[in-house]
Amino acid sequence: SIEIPDSVTSIDPLTFQVCSSLKSVTIGNGVTSIGDYAFAGCHSLASITITDSVTSIAYGAFFDCSSLETVYYTGTEEQWSDIVIDPDNEFLTDANIIYNYVEEK
Repeated sequence: SIEIPDSVTSIDPLTFQVCSSLKSVTIGNGVTSIGDYAFAGCHSLASITITDSVTSIAYGAFFDCSSLETVYYTGTEEQWSDIVIDPDNEFLTDANIIYNYVEEK
């Protein structure tokens, strides 16, 4: 698993591409954008936590993430619908989205 700290403001293209053992990701509050193919081919990625600071998810960011089942989103359903999500992220948009998620510590 990976926890991206609040000090990170964007996830660059191809950053975690084909990290086949990656199962979960928590994106910090500072991240506003997820780049092209950032998590593409992460076949074991089953869940991701996305904060409401994210405003754009680029082309193919979650392309071929065939195990992605759940997106934990800290914002509302309305905020989620305001995120610019490229259409080539079908595994992300087909996942079960849990709105208003608060991580237990």
